Amino acid sequence: MQDLDSVRIEQTPSWEHGAHVISTVPTVPYTFEFSDGSKLQVQNPAALPSNPKNKITCWEPTVLATIIIPSEYVGPVITLCSDHRGEQLEYTFIDSLRVFLKYRLPLREIVVDFYNGLRSITSGYASFDYEEAESLSLTLSLPLPP
Repeated sequence: MQDLDSVRIEQTPSWEHGAHVISTVPTVPYTFEFSDGSKLQVQNPAALPSNPKNKITCWEPTVLATIIIPSEYVGPVITLCSDHRGEQLEYTFIDSLRVFLKYRLPLREIVVDFYNGLRSITSGYASFDYEEAESLSLTLSLPLPP
């Protein structure tokens, strides 16, 4: 479901200028490493070889996220992070009212709607910061050509 701002952004060019807007989801670069040692950085799945002849390892970019929230929002924020494939690294009470959380999150999971969800859950009282972290290996199951 789209929010009102998204609808307005998409519809205004059409109403005012007769132009149609095509919106896409932001993508992040994945690195594919083949068993022959070659590497390929891909932002669009269409760029992957259609018939890979050797084993593939995929590296997904991740971030280290730090979140400071009022203690009353801990449960919903942990659920949000888990739903976005987050790995909890630290959970510390700063004082009786505030909690510090540190998570490793896939970059793909935060570029679209993570911050809006966090802001909504915490009524705007969350502090969110992140920095680039090492990429993690993904396991892929690709059908082999006949």
